Amino acid sequence: MRGFHSDPIVGRAMFWIGEGGVPNGGGSAQYYRFLDDRVALGAGMSRWEFRPAGKDDVGGWEAEMRLRYYCLEAAGVGLFVDANGGAILTEHPMPPPGTKLNYTFSFGTGLEIPISSKGCLLGGMEFHHMSNARGRYAEDNPAQNQRFYWLGFGIKW
Repeated sequence: MRGFHSDPIVGRAMFWIGEGGVPNGGGSAQYYRFLDDRVALGAGMSRWEFRPAGKDDVGGWEAEMRLRYYCLEAAGVGLFVDANGGAILTEHPMPPPGTKLNYTFSFGTGLEIPISSKGCLLGGMEFHHMSNARGRYAEDNPAQNQRFYWLGFGIKW
């Protein structure tokens, strides 16, 4: 389980141009299955709340597949990198004047800090991109890049 907040990056961010500038936040539930000691494959579902200026909030749901690699572990604390891809469906076109259905990908890093034999605190930051994949020159594809900050709690089964 995790909660998140995103800050839009308007203009060029690395290789992707994003003209959307709608602040947002939300929460998600994810499940990971370890393939070996350092690699985990996961799936998740997120609830988003976009806050366009001067308008009502716009909700959305994202389904995603995730890949996590633990680079380093010291004193039980794990440093990992994450990558994911998915799709998000919103109640209204987001970011305006886009579409209700957008594809997403993100990558970033985080920490896992054990607090008991079955639980841990998690936190991290990701670069997140959403676009309807119609090309950067399409009028209905403003795309949105964002810095994605998150905190969560993990339970080991």
